[in-house]
Amino acid sequence: MIKLGEQLTRWRRELVPRLSPLCRLAYRHISNEAEDLRLEYRPSIKKDFALELAQSRARERIYRSTLIGPHRDELELLLSERSAAQFGSEGQKRSIAIALKLTQAEYLTGLHGSPPILLIDDVMGELDVKRRSGFLPLLERAHQSRGQVFMTATEENWPRELGRDLHRWEVRAGALIGQRPQSQ
Repeated sequence: MIKLGEQLTRWRRELVPRLSPLCRLAYRHISNEAEDLRLEYRPSIKKDFALELAQSRARERIYRSTLIGPHRDELELLLSERSAAQFGSEGQKRSIAIALKLTQAEYLTGLHGSPPILLIDDVMGELDVKRRSGFLPLLERAHQSRGQVFMTATEENWPRELGRDLHRWEVRAGALIGQRPQSQ
């Protein structure tokens, strides 16, 4: 447990600084530069996992749970240096979730050479008009890199430019109805 826990913590310490600038940029696009997003990795292990684990043994027996280790690490999301969890609006939190997903896709594309399939659930219904328009260029980038995006919506409230190249499926009375894109 100690060996693997230390390895996982090391990988996270290396990965978060790589992802943070990508996520910051994606969030700035979505929010139309309204706020600045920063990711901070907060490991529960301060210095020596084996020592800290041994020191917490008595408390762990009382709680019947492991209190120290990578499962207790946190990824802090800061909007303009304030905790997004505590101070972020629902639109800001949704924008962060989208930025994280797009960051993950961009990172994996760079790593593997081909984009992953993105699954995005009802994003347009949860974003205001400004955030929707900031999100569109990111979707366009996914499209240009030959990525596939599956996006659900409860209503067609996305901008017209996006609607031209969509393959639509609608569920009506339990039946799936498909439509071809309107462009070329």
